[in-house]
Amino acid sequence: MKILFDFIALQPSQGKFHGAGEYGKAVLYRLLEKIKEEKIDGFFRPDEWFDPQIKELLVRHSINLFPVNSNKEISDVIRSGNYDVIYSALPYKLYDLDLSNTEFIFTLHGLRELEMPTDRYEYKYYSGFESLSKYIFKNIFRQYYIKMQKVKLEKLLQSKSKNRHVIVDSNHTKYSVLNFFPNINSTEIDIFYPPVKQYNDEITLKQEKETLDKFNTSKDEYFLIISGNRWVKNSYRAIKAFNELLEEIPDFDKKVLVIGVESIKKFKKYFRKTDKIILHDYVETSELEILYKNAFCFVYPSLNEGFGYPPLECMKFGTPVICSAISSITEICGDSVIYFNPFRIDEIKNRILFILFDEKSRKEYGKLGRSRYEKIFHKQKKDVNEICNIILNN
Repeated sequence: MKILFDFIALQPSQGKFHGAGEYGKAVLYRLLEKIKEEKIDGFFRPDEWFDPQIKELLVRHSINLFPVNSNKEISDVIRSGNYDVIYSALPYKLYDLDLSNTEFIFTLHGLRELEMPTDRYEYKYYSGFESLSKYIFKNIFRQYYIKMQKVKLEKLLQSKSKNRHVIVDSNHTKYSVLNFFPNINSTEIDIFYPPVKQYNDEITLKQEKETLDKFNTSKDEYFLIISGNRWVKNSYRAIKAFNELLEEIPDFDKKVLVIGVESIKKFKKYFRKTDKIILHDYVETSELEILYKNAFCFVYPSLNEGFGYPPLECMKFGTPVICSAISSITEICGDSVIYFNPFRIDEIKNRILFILFDEKSRKEYGKLGRSRYEKIFHKQKKDVNEICNIILNN
């Protein structure tokens, strides 16, 4: 059996990490543990960042990788290699492949382009002409833009392949698909929670100290926000909430660490000057783990999620979480976090104050988070095996 794996899904276009990429890595690791006689090849974008650890994995398992720059080239690889199965953890751009003799298995991580195509503050994250042009287009021709995205997704969901298997990462995603595409039969869609992220190194106390020193902070001294440069993660409203609180409350003694801000100079101009809001570019996985573990509270104001890894990543350490009550987040986090309306800055402020001053509740939500993580963790471990069994036709 020959499997073609989509490694483009593991190459994030912004920063070095994203949820679908981590999902794809975890499936790949488990797949390589399970294969016997099966042969795995892959395709990738030669001009985009590629995880060095994945490169090492390819060498170790003798995986051939084909450079591609278009869907036509991917179709050529499929055709010339006579592959039985192609798997993609991020298939949204693969809606026009030639798959007549191949089984197509893919995972959808929400329908963000239909549910949340834009936001009033999206432009604040951009500086380049191309990004700003896209923002303007989406807002002027919103219905047309949504229609275009819907056509592409419909082609993907009805792709003409030897056999098609649709996997989704949450109940929310499944019923979003059925809402927007009522012609799809619900039995065609399998729900499997995303795999647990892959971590290759144990974090030492020395690494923890070095990372916290790097940000001039210590345990429980900071609120944490991630993916600062992605408008859909909504860091602007959260930072604005903190900015106002820092002015209004003289004894606000915590820092605010915002990770993943690539245009720091541009972002700073939107807020009043303060040394308590620290903006930083993306960090390595081990550093992010340390920041999750030692935060006073994790703030996740996302405007749309198909699943949502980050709150769980914090809850496993007992770090309390305040986050959006939107899309899949309530399904995954249950009653173990404190929710807010992500569009209301005053409500975000309300929850920040609650977690800041109610020590008893903060500790209780830390315990609830650990318990919730364990429950989801066991389902994730089980579901990744099911995903791999589908790919291997077991």
